[in-house]
Amino acid sequence: MKRLSSLLLITLSIFQFNSAHAFSLFSKTIQGSGKIEKQTRAIATFNALSSETTGRVEIIQGNIESVTIESDDNIIPAIETVVENGTLKIRHKNIELNTKTLNIVVRTKNINRLNLSGSGTVYSNALIAKKFSINVGGSGKIQLEKLDAPDLSVNIGGSGAVAIQTLQNDESDVSLGGSGSFKAAGNSNKLSVSIGGSGHIDTAQLKAKEVSLSLAGSGQITVAAQNRLSASVAGSGNIQYYGDPQTHLSMMGSGTLKRIGAFPI
Repeated sequence: MKRLSSLLLITLSIFQFNSAHAFSLFSKTIQGSGKIEKQTRAIATFNALSSETTGRVEIIQGNIESVTIESDDNIIPAIETVVENGTLKIRHKNIELNTKTLNIVVRTKNINRLNLSGSGTVYSNALIAKKFSINVGGSGKIQLEKLDAPDLSVNIGGSGAVAIQTLQNDESDVSLGGSGSFKAAGNSNKLSVSIGGSGHIDTAQLKAKEVSLSLAGSGQITVAAQNRLSASVAGSGNIQYYGDPQTHLSMMGSGTLKRIGAFPI
């Protein structure tokens, strides 16, 4: 019995060593040198952005297309910026970056899709598009000061977050999974929201004429509805709303629907 236990212990030790060794072959860490530099790269035309970095990406919409990276001189070469099928991809493959400074400025003529994975952030002062989609995975955050897009689609997974300070559009479709969050203000003719899990949505300052809500789990939603509010709640989720719309409600479980004030002016 002792011999068998010893063999199992040896086998486990070998497995752990091989696993750690294999990981080290495919992943490494680059320690920032502390010498901060900037590098500007010319890039091909693109209309979508996918960021997989842990740094901050700022998008500036204008008349040129380029990428400027600010970081340690030994970190910059590890940042890959490539355009594939119309999507600008910013990433660092199988490399962990240990740096206090990683700022990336993306200049673009047109953009209609943002994909963010990992724990990075994306910021823009103003974006304009006919149709715009946002996808966030992990704990990443997107902050847009102003977005003018008639058709908006937002999908947030994990604990990711999206905040839009001023939104002007006809229709918004927001879907949350996990503990993600979405916050927006402005104007929208139609707002559709779907939450699974413990997600949180705050559109109290987004003046919508028609609002459709689907809430499962323990999610929290606050909206402003002018003409019509339809809601389906399953589980212990809670909905709060501003306005005096016609309401159509389907409730299962201990969820609640509560009016908390007048429609914002």
